[in-house]
Amino acid sequence: MTALSRRSPGNQISGNRIPVIHFRTRRVRNAVLAGSALLLLSVWLAYESASLTNPAWTSGWVLGSVILFLTALSARKRLACLPLFPVSTWVQAHIHAGWASVVLLALHVGWHWPNGVFEQTLAALFLLLAGSGIWGLWLTRQSPKQLAKLPLEVRYEEIRDRRRRLDEHVHRVVLQSAESTGVLADFHLEVTAPFFGRSRGLSYWLWPGSATRRRIETELSLLDRYLTDSQRQVAKQLALAVRERDDLDFHQAVQGRLKLWLFAHIAMTYSLWALIVIHVILVHAFRGA
Repeated sequence: MTALSRRSPGNQISGNRIPVIHFRTRRVRNAVLAGSALLLLSVWLAYESASLTNPAWTSGWVLGSVILFLTALSARKRLACLPLFPVSTWVQAHIHAGWASVVLLALHVGWHWPNGVFEQTLAALFLLLAGSGIWGLWLTRQSPKQLAKLPLEVRYEEIRDRRRRLDEHVHRVVLQSAESTGVLADFHLEVTAPFFGRSRGLSYWLWPGSATRRRIETELSLLDRYLTDSQRQVAKQLALAVRERDDLDFHQAVQGRLKLWLFAHIAMTYSLWALIVIHVILVHAFRGA
């Protein structure tokens, strides 16, 4: 077998190996390209200003074009079958175009907070959307790492049903145990039953953690000296169920944050476009004045 035939098909095009560019190198390269484009635009806008031409006209249309490109990422994800560069390339371009658009906004308004209620609302929504993008970038980077640490893989749509079935299983295990009366039954009623029966709350949804699970497991282990052999088996099942419920809650919090962020980000994007359209109409209407 030749060296060429041993190459992975994913690493060759027409018999040639694809040059692999390190992620950090691509990130620096894209940042340099975006920064260079902004520098050239700044020079051009300064030239227009010196020529007694309104630079806001040019910067506004450039900013609008960049926002249109940023919006196109959503359409690109829906058209994954088309050969329009990999989605990962679009995401990287989206990130760099996103921070560049903030600089473009500053160039457009002249590096000061705009006057007028409408212009201020438009700028505030734009900056809120940019902040949402930064938050979403952190979420999309950290969430997969957080979920990869869990032994449980589950889709968001399945979480509620799996939690319900787990709650029923725990209730059935405790009731069917002939020796579940006494200490273990009291522990279930006071600790594990409320844990399975209640939601974790807003603070857990914002910053999910395993402190509650560890506390319950510690308290359950302290009961071991008071349990019979059969009760210890029930206690082990309770501990496993607590861990599984904690994993399901963690999945729901992490995946739910991603879904809520994406919904809010898209909603703000289209709200911004509505204001942009009104802004363009007003600019054209009063351009002569």
